[in-house]
Amino acid sequence: MLVNILGGSGMNSRLNWALREKHGYVYSIGSHYFPFSDTGLFMISFGTEPKQMSKSIQLINQELHKLRNEPLGVKQMNAAREQLFGHLAMTEENNLSFMMMMGRSMLDIGKILPIEQTYDRIRNTSPQMLLTLANDIFDESQFSFLRMEPK
Repeated sequence: MLVNILGGSGMNSRLNWALREKHGYVYSIGSHYFPFSDTGLFMISFGTEPKQMSKSIQLINQELHKLRNEPLGVKQMNAAREQLFGHLAMTEENNLSFMMMMGRSMLDIGKILPIEQTYDRIRNTSPQMLLTLANDIFDESQFSFLRMEPK
């Protein structure tokens, strides 16, 4: 849910709204999370002009800071849940995506979680839980940075 709020595929993600829609700094932006049993990878990728790089990074850091320090309000939390419910519903309709989701569940928790339990977990996720998770995942001391520019 946290990754969807920050930079998921929706046009209303925080990063898309702040960097693309509001300021026009980036062509595209998204965040991705790859969990593993003992570690994980969280990644933000974006395309921009070299002259917009510093401003873009500054805005990304501001959004990460907000997620680490400001709990979501009721409206934001409900919108995040609804977006994730919609994403899961679409996943259920695509056999390959559904099988990948079940496979990931087996690898991550050792069993296939019934979809209704997944929905219950989402319903029971609180803003404080997301705040705690954000402080763990978005720990700046663990960040690395890769920048690719034209010659």
